[in-house]
Amino acid sequence: MNQVLSTLYAHRTDLLFPSLWFLAILAVGYVTRRLLFLWVDRWSKQRKRPIDPGVIDAVRAPFMLWVGIFGLHIAVLNADLNPRILGYVSKTLVVLWIVALTMALSRLVAAAIRGYSKAGESGLGVTTLSQNLARSVIVVMGAMIVLNAFGVTVAPLLTALGVGGIAVALALQDTLANLFAGIYMSLAGQVRMGDYVRLDGGQVEGYVTDVNWRTSTLRSLDRNYFVIPNAKLAQATLANFTVRDRELRVRVNVSASYAADPRHVTRVLIEVGAAEDIPGLSNHAPPTARVLSFDDSSISYALLIWVDEFESQFAVLSELRARIWHRFREEGIEIPFPIRTVIMRNPE
Repeated sequence: MNQVLSTLYAHRTDLLFPSLWFLAILAVGYVTRRLLFLWVDRWSKQRKRPIDPGVIDAVRAPFMLWVGIFGLHIAVLNADLNPRILGYVSKTLVVLWIVALTMALSRLVAAAIRGYSKAGESGLGVTTLSQNLARSVIVVMGAMIVLNAFGVTVAPLLTALGVGGIAVALALQDTLANLFAGIYMSLAGQVRMGDYVRLDGGQVEGYVTDVNWRTSTLRSLDRNYFVIPNAKLAQATLANFTVRDRELRVRVNVSASYAADPRHVTRVLIEVGAAEDIPGLSNHAPPTARVLSFDDSSISYALLIWVDEFESQFAVLSELRARIWHRFREEGIEIPFPIRTVIMRNPE
């Protein structure tokens, strides 16, 4: 350590000019960073569709690192170094450039996927799997470029990995099956983040909260979480209530007395269902009412309405049932109790 310090002190005059270059580039880079991203933030807010903050942060965070590497590169070029040492230092700086750009690009791609999916332009959901896959591809490409910069031939390495991959694939059949099932579901867009799905049998249902390399996570309406292997989810027969449109049509079953005119009952139901002050009730289409059947002691009706999403239906149905009860009382429409006629026979 002392020898290094003494060497630097002996060459302090030769290092002064490169050091000034380095500090000047850092200062200019810092000012440029402040002004550039201040303008980017304002420009993004003025757009109809602002840029996702994660995309901007993916470039903002490593910006000074890039400036530092560039400053070191300029300082080294202006330093009176041994050509051999200069070659090693230049190669090291190139590797640092590649690593810094690779990591920043991987973060940028992951942030772009999040922003693209939030905009609703793609069926590819913001899952752990989709982000990790995108980042892994960028990192592998960066690693190959680094190896190539050091003169390492990539082709024999890929051949060795291909032969070894066969043994790994045989040992990890179940894991790979879940991995590729998760990739298929993400790319096909059949199961996306935020979708409400119900598996065959109806015992497991909920919102899809994440899809990683092995399992998918579903959150039920009761805030319980189900962890399901991707392969099982891909093979299951499931109902997706939000794959194309989050709005859902539900119905309210009502019974009314035979004394009430069916046309009057259906008109009242439609008026109740057309209310505009019920949160979650959608105006996607006007409500409709149907006469379902003639039962033992009443006539069955159904009010068909639309709700904004699957979870909204419970509060909407509760409010509509209360309003139907009050409206029926105002209109003199009876909701009858079940009636049974019992005939008592005297054996004598």
